[in-house]
Amino acid sequence: MFSLHEGAIERVLDAGFVKNAALDDVKKALTDGGIGPDKFNDPFTVTAIRTGGKVVLFDTGFGGNGPGTVGKLAENMKAAGLDPATVSTVIISHFHPDHISGL
Repeated sequence: MFSLHEGAIERVLDAGFVKNAALDDVKKALTDGGIGPDKFNDPFTVTAIRTGGKVVLFDTGFGGNGPGTVGKLAENMKAAGLDPATVSTVIISHFHPDHISGL
């Protein structure tokens, strides 16, 4: 099993980012965790499994459809010794751009 870095997007924290929590509480939690408090990097990771000479990919990342800080899946697959051409199955977890735009 492989966890492949797809890239990251810098997010600016606003009052609507975490529902049912006060912005000051969220900022404190981020600060206590060594992140933020006003912005943070939101990383994207794709899972792959190599089995029987084939690769099963769970989600596809942004592909070339996001900012320049994402779309690194194919490059990182190759670095991990996985040939993107051997992907035989793609399983989509849900329909967000960071999961389907690389299709």
